[in-house]
Parts: sequence; C-alpha cells; structure tokens
Amino acid sequence: MKWKCTFTLLLVISLTFASIEFTFQPLKAQGEESSVDTPYVICKKTELMEIRYAPTGDLLEKSVSVHIEIYNNGSSPVSLKVIDRVASINSSTLTVLYGTPEPTKTLKNFGNLTKLIWENVTVDGGKTVRYRYTAESLRKIPIEVNTTLLVNGKPAYINESSGIYSVNANLSDTIGFQLKIKNVQQPLYTSYNRTAVQPLLCTTSLALSNDYFSGIRTSPKANSTTALAGKTVMTWITFLGNETQTLNASASVTGVGAWGAVTLDPITIQISSSSETLKSYFENMISSLNYTIELMEGFAASSGELSTQTSEMAQALEEIANVTSELGNTTALVQTLWGIGKALNVTDQTLELAQNCILLANASLTAFINTPETQDFLSNNSDLGVYLYSVMANISTAYWLINMTRYGNKTIPGLVQLSAMAYKAAQAVNSTGTVLRENVTDSLREIEGGLFAIAISATQTKIGLEQSLSDLKSERTTLTDVLLTLDSEAILPFDPEIKHIETGNCTLTPTVKKIDNKWSITAVNVTNPANYSKIVYGVKLKLETSESLNPSVEVIVDRSWQTPKDMEWLGITYNSTSKTFYLLPRIKIEPNSTVNVLVDWLGRPLRIILDCEEKPVTVDVDTADLQEGIEVEAVEAQFSCSIVQPQLIMNFTAPPPPPVANVTQAKSLAEILMEYLQKPEAQIAVLLVIAVIAVVAGVSKKRKMERTKRLSAEKGEIETLLKEIDEAKKILEEENPPD
Repeated sequence: MKWKCTFTLLLVISLTFASIEFTFQPLKAQGEESSVDTPYVICKKTELMEIRYAPTGDLLEKSVSVHIEIYNNGSSPVSLKVIDRVASINSSTLTVLYGTPEPTKTLKNFGNLTKLIWENVTVDGGKTVRYRYTAESLRKIPIEVNTTLLVNGKPAYINESSGIYSVNANLSDTIGFQLKIKNVQQPLYTSYNRTAVQPLLCTTSLALSNDYFSGIRTSPKANSTTALAGKTVMTWITFLGNETQTLNASASVTGVGAWGAVTLDPITIQISSSSETLKSYFENMISSLNYTIELMEGFAASSGELSTQTSEMAQALEEIANVTSELGNTTALVQTLWGIGKALNVTDQTLELAQNCILLANASLTAFINTPETQDFLSNNSDLGVYLYSVMANISTAYWLINMTRYGNKTIPGLVQLSAMAYKAAQAVNSTGTVLRENVTDSLREIEGGLFAIAISATQTKIGLEQSLSDLKSERTTLTDVLLTLDSEAILPFDPEIKHIETGNCTLTPTVKKIDNKWSITAVNVTNPANYSKIVYGVKLKLETSESLNPSVEVIVDRSWQTPKDMEWLGITYNSTSKTFYLLPRIKIEPNSTVNVLVDWLGRPLRIILDCEEKPVTVDVDTADLQEGIEVEAVEAQFSCSIVQPQLIMNFTAPPPPPVANVTQAKSLAEILMEYLQKPEAQIAVLLVIAVIAVVAGVSKKRKMERTKRLSAEKGEIETLLKEIDEAKKILEEENPPD
C-alpha cells in the first residue's frame, strides 16, 4: 500500500502565529552581565508568508514579511555587512518598514533567489538594530485550499460588489463550512522510483459568534473547542501529506446583527514544518511497527515449522497404519507412539509460546493505534488505518486458529487430544504385548487425520500472516521514506549572513568527463580557503553550448546509479532556455577543506548526463560566511493563510430600528425619589425610621390601654359612691319624713 502521508504531531504547537508585525524580545547572550571586550553579535530572523483568499477561492494577496534583529553583546560598536536571501519575490514591490534603510544592493541571482545587502551597518555596544521589509511573494504556496459555504446543505451563491462579498440566508437556516486542504509540495525522490512528500503540520481555526449561531457541529471532531470573547473557536490540527484533508462545520443562525446582516470571521490556516518533533514521532511509529513485525515473523516461522512437523508425523503414522498387520515387534510401535505423543506435547508448548507472542504483538499494535497521536494521524490517513485494523484482525484470527490447533473442536481433535490418543494407543499395545490391528489402525488413522488438519490450518495461518507482514513492511518502507523527507530544507527560508570582515571567494573545480560517449558533470568541488566555515546556498551550472542537451540526472542510491523520472524530485531546477541548472544544497564547508556540492536534497552524489559533442560547463556558487564572533539563530518560518468569509444578508428579517440618540431629560420628583431609594444607605435609613415608628406606636398603644383600665376602675368607684349616696339619702328621708 502506498501510504499518502499526512503529517499530523502533535505535540505542543502554537495555535496562533504572529501577525504581519512581529514582536521580538531583545536578544540576550549568555553571560551578558559580565564585561565582554570582544564583540559578539547575535542575529535572529523571522519570515512570514501571508496568503489571503476570497470566498470564491480567488487569490487576493500573497506577501512575505521579514524581520531581522541584530544584537551587539559587546561593549564597543561594531561595523557589519548584512546579507539576506529571500526566495521568489517581486523585487519591484520591496518595501522597507519602520525606519529600515534601503538595501545598498539588491541582486537577483541563482534563479529565483534575491540577495539584499546592507553595508556599513553600525551596532553600538549593548544595542539592537532591527530591519524589516515586505514584498509580494511569487513563491509556490505549499498547500492548496478550497472552501465552500453551504446554506441548508447546498452551495451558496456568493455575491461580489466592489470587493464586498455576501450570501443571502434566512433566520434559522443551517450554515455549513467545508474546507479542503492539500499538501502540494514537490515530491522528493527516495529510491527505486519511490517518492515521498514532506509532511506539514496544519492548524485550522474557525470562529462563530454566540450571538448569531448555535448548535455547532464539526466533522471530523475539532481537536479543541474554546469560548473566546463571545465566540466559539474550533481548531483542527492535521498532518498533511499528499492526500486532501476535508474539514466540515455547521451551525444554525439564531440571531441577526445590525441592519439584518451577520458578519463571519475569516477561516485561518497556519502551517508549520517542525522537523524535530515530526522526526521523533515517526521514529516512534517505525519502532512500534518493527516490534510488531518481529513478533509476527516469529509466529509465522513457528506456523511453518508446525505445518512441516505435523505433516511429517501424519505421513509416518499413515505408513504405520498401512502395515499394522505385518508388525511383529510391538516394542518399536510403542516407542513410535510414545515419541509422537511427546512430540505433540512439545509442539503444544511451542504453540503456547506463539500464542503469548501473538498476545504481545496484539497488545503492542493496540497500544500503538490507541495513542492520541496515532489516532489523529489515522483520522487523516484512512488507508493506513484500514491496513492496521486488518492486521489486528489477522492476528486475532491466528490466535484462535492456534487455540483450535491446541484444543480442537467438536469435529477435529487438537494437539492435546491427539497426544492423549497416542499415549493411550501406546499403553494398549504395551499392556497386551500384541497389536490389535483394527483398534490400533483406527487410532492411528484418527491421529493421522488430526495431524493433517493441523498442518493445513498452520499453513493457512502462515499464509495469512505473511500477507499482513507484507502490508506492514510496505507501510514501514513508506514511513521510512517520509522520515527521510524531514531532512529536506526546501521549505525553510535562508539564514541571514552577518560578517565583519571580507575574505576571498571559494575556488571551484568541476569534474566533467565522458561516460558511455556522453559528457557528464560528475562533481563540483568547492574549496574553502578561509579559517572559518562557509555554507554553500546555491550552485549554478550554466552550459555554454549551441547544441541541444537533452539532459538527464542520476543519483547514487545503495551503491548504484538510479535515474528518476523528474530531476526536480532531486531538488534540481533546469532552465532549458538559458541551459542552466540550479541547486540549493545548503552544505557547510569547514575551514581549509573541499566538498562536492553536486548533491541532491538528501546529500547524495549526482551526475548530469548531457547529449552534446562539446564540453560545456560554467559553474558559479553562492556562499555565506560563518565568521567567528557572530551567532545566527535558526530562522523561524511561518505560513499563514486566511479565507475571507462573506456577510450573511438575512431575508424576511426587518432591519432593527436605528439607535436612538441619548438625550438627557429632566427627572421628575418621583424618579429622583425612586433613584434615591435604590441606594443602600437610603434603604438603611428607611428601615431605621420604620423601626422608630413601630416602637413609638407600641409605647402609645400600651399607655392608652393602661389609661383605659384606670378610667374603668375610676368609673366603677364613682358608680359605687353614687349608690352609697342614694342609699344614704333614702335612709335620711325615712328617718326624717316630710311634714
């Protein structure tokens, strides 16, 4: 199976890359606090390629932004020459930013490579100089993006007017997003006409406002879903090989913005080629496959031996069964049966060990498949997943075939039963001292049939495992090829070159000779005469001839020359008009040494075969100095794509009324009072007043009740006194009657 690898690692990768402007922290060298008399320069470069697409898929913008920072860790000023190399730009659009001086020179050389040179750059001690520039990029985009906006499952019609995009929709419609991403980098040649694509790690983000959308669904499931600033942000992390990856998301429209429109945020895609992380990931994958393959190879070999041994024992028993009537020496028969029983026991023990190996292989493969990294990887590489699950199924089948071989079933005896039968027949013959032909023959025939059945089963098991092994080995080869591509630096920008002294150029010695009556360039030796290292970034071979060349390129692999169908698979570009070859080997040459720079992307020697009579060659190289006292950190490469999304114009939805001006009006007494009563201190004062009133009312009521009782008592006393007066009056009248 030709696995089309997509690289999905997974490890900790930033989900948000820098925007056009980068924020750098000042570079500090170790030991900065100590006094440094010798100038020590540290340089860092970041290169960002930004691509913007319209909702229709049209390319809106493709630019490259570069930020170079140079820090002088010394105490004295230093004068430098700064050289930067950038691939495939439109130099007429070059714009320097934020006070960066114009380059002293801008050179277009080595095909699509542009060199920017700043001379006499002074950096004071302990200070930092920053250079920024941007330009239109002509570089091939490493990915191909295709996006489709869906309304209720159907592709939406996108209106465009003066660069503004819109789509008509209704409230409660389901809006869908379908994104297809493909790695379109140049395949790289590995060996025997096999190629592999360098994997990329792709981070895709889609944000939907919670004010306008609900019921969000994703397929495949997003690696993370977070809430941020009133929005739901979905993020997928995928490995990109040469298979198209499809991401889907959908949501229902539940709200409308101002004037009946809903604004959609752009979909963002960030690309990274973290080679060290991916190398570790693929090395672990290959190691796990190697372990599983070794266990399965051991079991397949055991199955083959089992088939051979049981078949030979069955043939021997068949011959014995055919001549049981002629046997006169029962001792030999008993020994033979005992030997067969013992051999079957040993075979059973061997199969028990094989079963344990199968369990280990199955556990290893299951653990490998169930890791989060592998699950992410398999979700983007369905073919590999099918093969791995097929292998697991074959392993399980092999386990149960062995189990049946050992213990049998209702119709076929297993090794355990056959061993018991052989021992039983041997005991019967040994105890009687005679051969009972019919009984012994039947037993031998039964054992013979069981052994043949086991032999056939073992053969089938071996054949099934060999097919699975072949598939796994093919996948291992493909993964190994992909691992090799991580050594390619084709996608990486060039490190800046910083130097404080000028030295002589390297010397070139091309080797041109005839091979099979054809001129061949077999080497380009570059000698570095300086006392510091140099890097060869570019090699240009211009062939001075009026003849037609019809060139071909060969590479040495496994000690033999191979001819790929396309020389670009080797990292070579040929301009047939100017008859010029371009290579970007990025080879480091140590001081006072010579290196052959005519190599492919993996550093393997090349030779260029020419179909011409003359001996044509003119060689030029582009070298960068690695001078002492200057440290250049590895360049940081970033790729950022954004797909502009249209506005949703809602049908059958009246626009909301325009906002009312905030006019201050005089407040009424009641409004002021109600507003005052909302304050905590006012509420406490009111409660205190109510409490005082309640206390006063209670005291008044008590006093009133006491006065009422007192008045009632006084009224009773008065009434009693009046009665007493009346009685006294009556007595007086009786004692003194009227005359």
